[in-house]
Amino acid sequence: MQISKIERQKKNPQRYSVFFNNQFAFGVDEQVLINFNLRKGQELNQNDIYNIQKSEYEQSVYRKALNYLSHGLKSELEVRQYIKQQLEKEEISWFNLSTLQDTEPKAMKSRTTNSLVNKMNTEHNVQLVEAQDFPQVQDEKTFNAESLVDSVLERLISLNLVNDKIFGEAFTRTQATINYKGPTNIKFELLKKGLNEFLIEDILQIYTEEMMIKNIETLSQKFIQRKAKLPFKMQKIKLQSYLIQKGYPKEFVQTFLNDYQIEQDESHEKDLLKVEAEKLLARKARKYQGFDLKYKLSQDLQRKGFDYQEIQYWLEDHIEEIK
Repeated sequence: MQISKIERQKKNPQRYSVFFNNQFAFGVDEQVLINFNLRKGQELNQNDIYNIQKSEYEQSVYRKALNYLSHGLKSELEVRQYIKQQLEKEEISWFNLSTLQDTEPKAMKSRTTNSLVNKMNTEHNVQLVEAQDFPQVQDEKTFNAESLVDSVLERLISLNLVNDKIFGEAFTRTQATINYKGPTNIKFELLKKGLNEFLIEDILQIYTEEMMIKNIETLSQKFIQRKAKLPFKMQKIKLQSYLIQKGYPKEFVQTFLNDYQIEQDESHEKDLLKVEAEKLLARKARKYQGFDLKYKLSQDLQRKGFDYQEIQYWLEDHIEEIK
């Protein structure tokens, strides 16, 4: 069957409509048009059309992948998963030449046959040929899915649009400089994004010790401001736990905190102790008295991070209430 016309689509100039017998057959991407050198008068059989549409299907998914990458760098695994999702959503409207309306005059349409039996056999044979030339859509789609994913991904990789090393370095810089995440957390996230451990170790070389110290200092200052109502000792205990949760190595955090000085306001600490001790005294006095009450108050206040000596001073000042 010859192509009778090819027209650029008005809504999308990158796509073209292909016609047979001046009837619309299917649309193709401009790149597919070029790859198959499609032109008016070109003769195509059903297998040619199948290959063209298969290529069009891949090009459609490829363009969606390009759009996906336009929003930011992605890992190879993320792109592979996205392409698979598109394959599940994408539906191909396979074109079969047999669906074309016959526009030839009726005199030319029928051929002389010897008998009705021969005519039926001829029609049956034509149908068999068409069934062989025109594959089952769902089977073909399922069978070729993995190779199509690989093909699209290879095109993106060849253009360096998908590169796990470039992605990993950019991801690490963003997480370190904007979100102040430590290398342990970043490594975990990169593993989830499909990067292998050896590549991650190489990438994390850009996360220097100087960057870690700067980030920890920034996080520590913000944390202490938020936890101003906690005793100094408890601030440091919780700060250590917080920094480790952010992904900084435990040994590195401990070394940092050994030298890190939290600005202390002794009068503020005493005020905190007074408020907390009075609350505890009102609650515990209902159940305990004398030595037991004193012991319980001291124990609970130490657990909250208050200094032992300061607790004893407060207890002595309130000895009459404790008796």
